Amino acid sequence: MRRLAATTLSALSLALAASLLLAPEPADARGGAAAPKPARPDPRKGPTYFDQAIHWVNDGKAGIHKVSDFFADLANVKFNIDGNKHEGYMRLWLKTPKKYRVELRPGVAKTRLTTKILDDNKMWIIHPAVNNQAPRLQRLHGAPGGDAAIRQLTNDRKRLMDLARFLTLEGLKGPGVQLINEGRTEGSGTFEGKWVRVRRRIANGADVTFYLAYRTDAAGTTITATHPGIVKVHGDPRRREPSEYYILKNWKRGPQFRYPGRIEAYSEATPGARPKRFLLAFPTDIRINTKLPDSTFAPPR
Repeated sequence: MRRLAATTLSALSLALAASLLLAPEPADARGGAAAPKPARPDPRKGPTYFDQAIHWVNDGKAGIHKVSDFFADLANVKFNIDGNKHEGYMRLWLKTPKKYRVELRPGVAKTRLTTKILDDNKMWIIHPAVNNQAPRLQRLHGAPGGDAAIRQLTNDRKRLMDLARFLTLEGLKGPGVQLINEGRTEGSGTFEGKWVRVRRRIANGADVTFYLAYRTDAAGTTITATHPGIVKVHGDPRRREPSEYYILKNWKRGPQFRYPGRIEAYSEATPGARPKRFLLAFPTDIRINTKLPDSTFAPPR
């Protein structure tokens, strides 16, 4: 996964997948059936639209400049990442820069809870109780096959950190960042909607294009951006890095800010290839910077 700044997005450890809902060809996320748009969009309006989206997501409150910790409760999730599959309940905790915890249950069952904990390059799994016995703690670091498991969970942690940045937007601004207005477009199918495109560029980092929903005035000329509907992280074919699309729908008010009630993520292996979905998630609670204690990420003793 490519990082946003000199590295970045993710996840939401998240990263989760099922049957495709795509329209004939998801080129619609890259421009698709072009909607009426200015012949020459003013690229300087990119920061304005981005700030408008920040204002909308944060419901008029000050945006979050830096993510120190993150929590997400996902009532239902489907994902398939590098052969790692899950369908059911999931909760995620992240504390920058190195701590991560994920709890999973298959289906909607209230039992059979599996917990994975990552602290820098150390990892543990707490396996569910079986036959009335206590849950079993497994140490992965230094164990056969442990490196691959640690690498997988580290990638998930990166995805989650990036998703947190996508949701707050404010943390994606800063020195060296360009926010360029690329005009309006319209998509169909999975990418349905009318969008204004703002591309984020930074030296030594992946380009990211935000497809922002918008309102117009009565004349249909003045745009006010609202929520990000699609986020595309541009991959580098030379490094065999896929492009990824994050689709954010059903936004609702949370205790801190608005967040999407449905998240989908697709991976495009090569330019022009049909993206494949690797994540479908339905968040019921998302919180950022709640001062999570280190004990959240400590294995049981």
